[in-house]
Amino acid sequence: VVDSIPVVGEWVQLPAAWAVWWIDTVATWSSRMPAPRLGSFASTGLLTAAFMACWFTARHRRVRTVAVVAIGAILAALVPHAPSGRLDLAGGGVVWIGGDVSVLVVDASPDRRLPGELLAAGVVSIDVVILERGDRSVRTVVEGVIELLEPDLVLAPPLHQIVGARRVIDPVRLDTGTVVLGVAPTDDRLLVSEG
Repeated sequence: VVDSIPVVGEWVQLPAAWAVWWIDTVATWSSRMPAPRLGSFASTGLLTAAFMACWFTARHRRVRTVAVVAIGAILAALVPHAPSGRLDLAGGGVVWIGGDVSVLVVDASPDRRLPGELLAAGVVSIDVVILERGDRSVRTVVEGVIELLEPDLVLAPPLHQIVGARRVIDPVRLDTGTVVLGVAPTDDRLLVSEG
């Protein structure tokens, strides 16, 4: 009987071990996902649910009023405000927003922080992405940016390795409504200039 006690103890702890493994796996997986973007429908639903919870659980009128004002202030602060004009990003990109066409130029050596910086700046969509380089060394960052922003057009150098990007063979001028960008190709780069 004494020899069977450790085996019984292991069996008793097995459900707890599985629960800890499950929590660890979900937490690890979730930490690798980008932050969700709330649209107007989801934001309205969240505001309505929070309002209803505060209204029906609070017993005093003052508590209800304070709760509703606090919810409104928090949600107003969480709503991203779209930037306008030129925005230089430390992660290796420049964004032009506010004209007819929004453009992101990804530098020759972008940093993994670029997608997060775009979200933090309130950039949630871009019409055109221009890649100064399109080789293997930038592919991971660029594919993350493309997945995040879902641009209509991605321009890349002639010898690029980015799935879905279009090769620029001849010089192109792109008028955004606020600035005119010149895009000139070389074999492995795109040279982007203002004006």
